[in-house]
Amino acid sequence: MKESVITPGSRPCFMLLPSETPRAVRMRFFTKLSKRFSPFENRRRYADDPFESTDIVGLSPSIDFEFVVHPSDALSAYLFALLNGASGSGCLVILYEPEGGECGKTYPCKSAVYTAVAGRSCLDLNGMLRCSGTFRLHSDKEEGTAVISDDGMSLIFTPAA
Repeated sequence: MKESVITPGSRPCFMLLPSETPRAVRMRFFTKLSKRFSPFENRRRYADDPFESTDIVGLSPSIDFEFVVHPSDALSAYLFALLNGASGSGCLVILYEPEGGECGKTYPCKSAVYTAVAGRSCLDLNGMLRCSGTFRLHSDKEEGTAVISDDGMSLIFTPAA
Protein backbone atom coordinates (compact mmCIF):
# COMPACT_ATOMS: atom_id res chain seq x y z
CA MET A 1 0.00 0.00 0.00
CA LYS A 2 1.45 3.34 -1.11
CA GLU A 3 0.55 6.49 0.80
CA SER A 4 1.42 10.13 0.24
CA VAL A 5 0.35 13.14 2.22
CA ILE A 6 -1.36 16.09 0.55
CA THR A 7 0.09 19.05 2.43
CA PRO A 8 -2.08 22.13 3.04
CA GLY A 9 -0.32 24.36 0.51
CA SER A 10 0.58 21.73 -2.08
CA ARG A 11 -2.65 21.22 -4.00
CA PRO A 12 -5.84 23.01 -3.06
CA CYS A 13 -8.80 20.60 -2.93
CA PHE A 14 -12.41 21.50 -3.62
CA MET A 15 -15.63 19.48 -3.51
CA LEU A 16 -18.79 19.82 -5.58
CA LEU A 17 -21.81 19.71 -3.30
CA PRO A 18 -25.18 18.61 -4.75
CA SER A 19 -26.72 21.94 -3.69
CA GLU A 20 -23.88 24.04 -5.14
CA THR A 21 -23.25 22.46 -8.58
CA PRO A 22 -21.38 23.57 -10.74
CA ARG A 23 -19.56 25.57 -8.02
CA ALA A 24 -17.11 23.55 -5.93
CA VAL A 25 -16.29 24.76 -2.41
CA ARG A 26 -12.83 24.72 -0.87
CA MET A 27 -12.16 21.86 1.56
CA ARG A 28 -11.42 23.75 4.78
CA PHE A 29 -11.03 22.44 8.33
CA PHE A 30 -9.31 19.21 7.18
CA THR A 31 -6.52 18.09 9.48
CA LYS A 32 -5.53 15.10 7.33
CA LEU A 33 -5.68 14.29 3.61
CA SER A 34 -3.51 11.41 2.39
CA LYS A 35 -3.65 9.47 -0.86
CA ARG A 36 -3.47 5.69 -0.70
CA PHE A 37 -3.32 2.90 -3.29
CA SER A 38 -4.51 -0.52 -2.15
CA PRO A 39 -4.07 -3.60 -4.36
CA PHE A 40 -6.92 -5.55 -5.96
CA GLU A 41 -6.01 -9.19 -5.46
CA ASN A 42 -7.19 -12.22 -7.37
CA ARG A 43 -6.79 -15.46 -5.37
CA ARG A 44 -7.16 -18.90 -6.81
CA ARG A 45 -6.40 -22.48 -5.90
CA TYR A 46 -6.21 -25.25 -8.45
CA ALA A 47 -7.51 -28.73 -7.62
CA ASP A 48 -4.08 -30.33 -8.07
CA ASP A 49 -2.15 -27.57 -6.25
CA PRO A 50 -1.91 -27.60 -2.41
CA PHE A 51 -1.19 -23.83 -2.28
CA GLU A 52 -3.24 -20.75 -3.03
CA SER A 53 -1.91 -18.30 -5.66
CA THR A 54 -2.44 -14.56 -5.44
CA ASP A 55 -2.08 -12.06 -8.29
CA ILE A 56 -2.35 -8.28 -8.01
CA VAL A 57 -4.63 -7.25 -10.86
CA GLY A 58 -4.99 -3.51 -10.16
CA LEU A 59 -4.81 -0.68 -7.67
CA SER A 60 -7.67 1.03 -5.84
CA PRO A 61 -6.98 4.73 -5.19
CA SER A 62 -8.49 6.35 -2.12
CA ILE A 63 -7.96 9.41 0.08
CA ASP A 64 -7.99 9.14 3.88
CA PHE A 65 -9.28 12.26 5.60
CA GLU A 66 -9.92 13.78 8.98
CA PHE A 67 -11.71 17.06 9.61
CA VAL A 68 -13.14 19.25 12.33
CA VAL A 69 -16.92 19.75 12.08
CA HIS A 70 -17.95 23.41 11.76
CA PRO A 71 -21.75 23.81 11.71
CA SER A 72 -21.52 27.02 9.66
CA ASP A 73 -19.51 25.32 6.87
CA ALA A 74 -21.73 23.62 4.20
CA LEU A 75 -19.08 21.05 3.20
CA SER A 76 -18.37 20.12 6.81
CA ALA A 77 -22.09 19.63 7.51
CA TYR A 78 -22.57 17.57 4.31
CA LEU A 79 -19.65 15.24 5.10
CA PHE A 80 -20.82 14.85 8.70
CA ALA A 81 -24.25 13.76 7.39
CA LEU A 82 -22.64 11.31 4.92
CA LEU A 83 -20.52 9.75 7.66
CA ASN A 84 -23.62 9.33 9.81
CA GLY A 85 -25.69 7.36 7.33
CA ALA A 86 -26.99 9.84 4.73
CA SER A 87 -26.71 8.60 1.14
CA GLY A 88 -24.68 10.45 -1.45
CA SER A 89 -21.21 11.05 -2.77
CA GLY A 90 -18.99 14.00 -3.55
CA CYS A 91 -17.06 15.07 -6.60
CA LEU A 92 -13.56 16.16 -5.61
CA VAL A 93 -11.65 18.67 -7.74
CA ILE A 94 -7.89 18.70 -7.15
CA LEU A 95 -5.67 21.29 -8.86
CA TYR A 96 -2.50 20.12 -10.64
CA GLU A 97 -0.57 23.30 -9.91
CA PRO A 98 1.55 22.88 -6.79
CA GLU A 99 1.24 26.60 -6.06
CA GLY A 100 -2.31 26.85 -7.47
CA GLY A 101 -4.86 28.94 -5.73
CA GLU A 102 -4.47 32.46 -7.12
CA CYS A 103 -7.89 34.06 -7.58
CA GLY A 104 -9.24 34.61 -11.09
CA LYS A 105 -6.66 32.37 -12.82
CA THR A 106 -7.45 29.23 -14.80
CA TYR A 107 -5.74 26.03 -13.64
CA PRO A 108 -5.58 22.51 -15.06
CA CYS A 109 -7.24 20.05 -12.70
CA LYS A 110 -8.76 16.59 -12.27
CA SER A 111 -12.25 15.81 -11.09
CA ALA A 112 -13.66 12.46 -9.94
CA VAL A 113 -16.62 11.23 -7.95
CA TYR A 114 -15.66 9.73 -4.59
CA THR A 115 -17.84 7.99 -2.04
CA ALA A 116 -17.24 8.96 1.59
CA VAL A 117 -16.87 5.93 3.87
CA ALA A 118 -16.89 6.45 7.64
CA GLY A 119 -13.74 5.67 9.60
CA ARG A 120 -13.82 5.49 13.35
CA SER A 121 -16.69 7.32 14.98
CA CYS A 122 -16.58 11.07 15.41
CA LEU A 123 -14.68 12.07 18.54
CA ASP A 124 -15.35 15.07 20.76
CA LEU A 125 -11.93 16.53 21.60
CA ASN A 126 -11.97 19.61 23.82
CA GLY A 127 -15.38 20.71 22.55
CA MET A 128 -14.51 20.11 18.87
CA LEU A 129 -16.10 17.28 16.93
CA ARG A 130 -13.45 15.54 14.81
CA CYS A 131 -14.46 12.94 12.18
CA SER A 132 -12.46 10.68 9.91
CA GLY A 133 -13.10 8.50 6.90
CA THR A 134 -12.00 7.52 3.43
CA PHE A 135 -12.93 8.86 0.01
CA ARG A 136 -13.15 5.82 -2.31
CA LEU A 137 -12.92 6.43 -6.05
CA HIS A 138 -16.35 5.88 -7.63
CA SER A 139 -15.78 7.08 -11.24
CA ASP A 140 -13.05 7.71 -13.77
CA LYS A 141 -11.01 10.86 -13.32
CA GLU A 142 -11.96 13.70 -15.64
CA GLU A 143 -9.48 16.29 -16.90
CA GLY A 144 -10.54 19.90 -17.10
CA THR A 145 -9.87 23.45 -16.02
CA ALA A 146 -10.93 25.45 -13.00
CA VAL A 147 -11.33 29.17 -12.35
CA ILE A 148 -11.01 30.15 -8.69
CA SER A 149 -13.42 32.77 -7.32
CA ASP A 150 -12.26 36.17 -6.07
CA ASP A 151 -12.44 35.09 -2.42
CA GLY A 152 -10.51 31.85 -3.10
CA MET A 153 -13.18 29.73 -1.41
CA SER A 154 -14.83 28.22 -4.50
CA LEU A 155 -14.18 27.38 -8.14
CA ILE A 156 -16.04 26.58 -11.34
CA PHE A 157 -14.93 23.31 -12.98
CA THR A 158 -15.13 22.99 -16.78
CA PRO A 159 -14.53 19.51 -18.27
CA ALA A 160 -12.07 19.27 -21.16
CA ALA A 161 -13.73 19.08 -24.59
